Formats: sequence, structure tokens, C-alpha cells
Amino acid sequence: MYELRAPVNYSFGQLTNPAAVSDTSMVSTDFASLQSGLTTSLYIPITLQDPANKQFEIVWATAHTGASNTLTVVRGREGSAARAWPASTLWACAPTLRDSVLPVPNAAALPPDPHVGLRALLQDTQQTVQWGYPGGWELEARRGILGLVKRNVQDTNTTQADSLFETLTITGMRATRYYKAVWVFNTNASGAVNPPNGTASIRLSAVGAAVTINDPAIRTQGIINQVYTNPGIVVETIFTVPVDGTYQLGCSANSGAASGGTTLTILASGAANEANAANKRAFWVEDMGIK
Repeated sequence: MYELRAPVNYSFGQLTNPAAVSDTSMVSTDFASLQSGLTTSLYIPITLQDPANKQFEIVWATAHTGASNTLTVVRGREGSAARAWPASTLWACAPTLRDSVLPVPNAAALPPDPHVGLRALLQDTQQTVQWGYPGGWELEARRGILGLVKRNVQDTNTTQADSLFETLTITGMRATRYYKAVWVFNTNASGAVNPPNGTASIRLSAVGAAVTINDPAIRTQGIINQVYTNPGIVVETIFTVPVDGTYQLGCSANSGAASGGTTLTILASGAANEANAANKRAFWVEDMGIK
């Protein structure tokens, strides 16, 4: 019920008849111009007002026959209270908070009767959500890529100990959201290869700290050391953060060699004239939306 809201620009008038607090219909000669075909799923919001006494009531018109002076209404909507209104009471199809951004303390306070497209600001998390059908409350817009670094350089590692390469600092991360980290690159190896084989990891710092190779890996995968080909590697993962704040993520890798003798090379992006060269070595973090 109440999925579709149909506000009307510059529609206003006065009640022809008084309306008792329990009435579910109202009469005004000015209602005749309003659209027909209203239902409990398609309604017009109308505000009754008494400026002298600073009182108002929001009603939802849910039935109207074309050119009729009578509306069927649901009383006391959007946090207002049903009141008795005399004849000549002013009414208007005026914007309310639900036509803008409705502030609520937290997710538990979201209205149970939202219309499609209703936007609400969660004051505790400072996030804006939007009601959609059939998905329900969703983040109004995913923020997309929060940080991206591309490096057209070549790096090497010759041991089992990780070396730290690409890093990104992301501000304003939230514990209530999902994120995705992706590291793409090409490798080659020389010396004693396959075995040993190396690993590549994405690491997450503590809140407010710089990332190091001692920080926990949120994703690790193997690298097959090869001499003859330059295989493309994609390391990616979905992750969350424990508390709100600024975090740094880093990419690390090792050759897997216990005592040297194997060189893992993380290749540069590519030659300037190579197709799509700039995208062959990149690290980025995406905002995937609210939990």
C-alpha cells in the first residue's frame, strides 16, 4: 500500500464542508480538478492548514471520481494528527519532508509506509537511503570507486617475505557498508621457478594508520612463477571495516623463494603504444553499498 505518491503543482483551495476528526472524506469545490484513479497504492498528499493557530494536518487522498468535489482520504499522515476542520479551511498540495529528504534518527525510525523514491537521511550514520520496489530501503546511490592508483613501473621480489607495492588511503569509510578491493597486474619470473611459487595479497591497516606488510591480509592468492609467459593476475575481495574512519590498503607480493634464486617481477603497465597499457597494473577500492 501507498507505494506511489502523486503530488500536484500549485493546487490549493478551501474546504466547502467542515470535516470532523473521524471523517474519511472531505468536500471542496476545488477538488474537482484533481486526477481520478487514486487508490491506496496511488495517492495525493494534501496539507490542511490553519496559519492563525499554526496547526496543520497531512492527509492522503486515495479515491477521487473525475470532476467530483469529494475526496476519500486517510487522516493524520506523516506524523501529523487528525483534527476537526471548519468549512473554509485552507488546503494545498504542498511539499512536505517526504518530498525532500526525510531526516530520521536511525534505520529503526524509517517510516513503515514509504512511497517509491522516498529519500531519508539516517542521522546516526549520515547516510541517505531510498525506498525502491521490490528492493526496499537501499543506499540512494552507490559511491562507486573511492580510490584508484595506476603504476607504470616494474617491481621485483626475491624472497618469501612480502614487499609492499601499491597503497591507497580511503577516508570516511563506514562499518555499515561493504567495500571491494581489486589489484590487477602481470607477472614474470626468473631463476628457479614453478616451484617455488609466490603469493599476492591485499592488506588493510588499522583505522587511522598506515598500511604495512604486518597488517592482516584480507585476500591472498597464489602466483605461479613462469619464465615464458606474463600471466595476468586479479586479486579481489569484498570486505568491511570494524569502525568508521580513515584506512589505508596495500598490495604486497613475494616470490616464495626460501633463500633467493627466484625473482618475481611485477611488470610495468606496458609500453606507451600498447593497447590498454595504462590499465594493466592498477589497484582500486569500490563502495558496494550498505550492509
